[in-house]
Amino acid sequence: MAFGNFLKSLIPIGAGILGTVVGGPAVGAAVAGGVGGLMNKRQEAAAQQQAAQQAQQVSQQGITDAAHTLGGSTVNAAGAINQGASNAGNVLAQYGQQANAALGQGVNAAGGAVYGGVDQSGRTLGYGIDQSGQTLAGATGQAGTTLQGSTDQAVQDAMGGFNYLQGSPIGQTYLPGGAAAAGQQQALLGLGGDQAAADRAFANFQGSTGFRNQLEQGGRAITGSRAAAGLLGSGSTAKALQSYGQGLAQQSFNNYFGQLGGLSAQGMQAGAMLGNAAQQGGAQAAGIRSAAGSQLAGMQYGAGQQLSGQQAAAAGQLSGQQAAAGQQMAGIHAGAGQQAANIFGQYGGQLAGINAGAGQQIGQIHAGAGQQIAAGQIGTGQQGAVITNQAGQAAAGARAEGNTEALGAFGTILDAWGNRKKATNALPVPGITPSVVSQPNVLRVPNMNLNPVVLRR
Repeated sequence: MAFGNFLKSLIPIGAGILGTVVGGPAVGAAVAGGVGGLMNKRQEAAAQQQAAQQAQQVSQQGITDAAHTLGGSTVNAAGAINQGASNAGNVLAQYGQQANAALGQGVNAAGGAVYGGVDQSGRTLGYGIDQSGQTLAGATGQAGTTLQGSTDQAVQDAMGGFNYLQGSPIGQTYLPGGAAAAGQQQALLGLGGDQAAADRAFANFQGSTGFRNQLEQGGRAITGSRAAAGLLGSGSTAKALQSYGQGLAQQSFNNYFGQLGGLSAQGMQAGAMLGNAAQQGGAQAAGIRSAAGSQLAGMQYGAGQQLSGQQAAAAGQLSGQQAAAGQQMAGIHAGAGQQAANIFGQYGGQLAGINAGAGQQIGQIHAGAGQQIAAGQIGTGQQGAVITNQAGQAAAGARAEGNTEALGAFGTILDAWGNRKKATNALPVPGITPSVVSQPNVLRVPNMNLNPVVLRR
């Protein structure tokens, strides 16, 4: 880059030397000044174009920085709006959850009250049934006690004949006496194989009042008569006593045994009378007790039916209450569900409105930022166009002025050359074509682009 500038600095020097050679120092100075002016104007035009480019770059950088700043602020604003919408949504969700929890507590409390009422009603019905059952049981027991008392009295009345006979001499004397007499007969006959009983029975016979009295009286009569005859201690007296005793014993034993038979027969008759009385009284008592049992069974059956009817009615009533409680709870749950749906619907609508408002705000912020960026870009473009146009016009003017000075310098060289040729009789100069020499007033300048340069981003 420095070497290129150095070479460019040699161009005016070379042109001045050429002008000096051709036309002398004055021409060389004029040519050097014209070419230097041309170089300066071209450098001035380049500097103006570079300044326009730098101004446009600075403007574009400002737009970029402003866009970044707007983008950052837009992102921050959108973040703040989103955060606000999120916070509002959290608050709404929290209140929705609290409202739903309150509804749940209300439903639970209502359910507890409803089912508590049903439970209390069931307990009341159960208590009523228990009381009714106890009343029926008490009434049935009282009736049974009364019936038992009347039955016992009727049975006692039915057994009155037997009891009378049993307490009379028939039961108290004849029946046991007959039994004892029959036992004595059996023992005297040796029945049963009990020798001790036979001995006791014979001793009873010997100790009986009739046998002992007759034996004593007859003995005293025999001993008295024998004593009067003086034969008391004789063998005939002893034989007489023995004969009397044996005959009396035989006769008395038969009488005693017959008496025992009469007593035994009386006992049998007394037993038959007691048996008939017991049979009749027992039959009557059995009929009485059977009738009383049937009556008591009917009373208990009726009480059972009545209690069963009460239990069935209570069960139906409790079932109806439970069904009504279920319907009431279903209505409570349905109402709570509708309220919860309304709450969450309102929450959703509010949240949708918040999100929609946040979206609109963010959209407006983005639109405003876009409009600001677009306005900046348009202003920058317009400013760049003005700067570029001005720089182009300035560069065109500089180039035109430089070209004019350069043309003047070349014209001076040609004039000097023409004058010299005339002075030297038109001697040809190396490097100059005949067309140029024959036409000294015509300068062929290369086509130079004088159009303004438009700087683009």
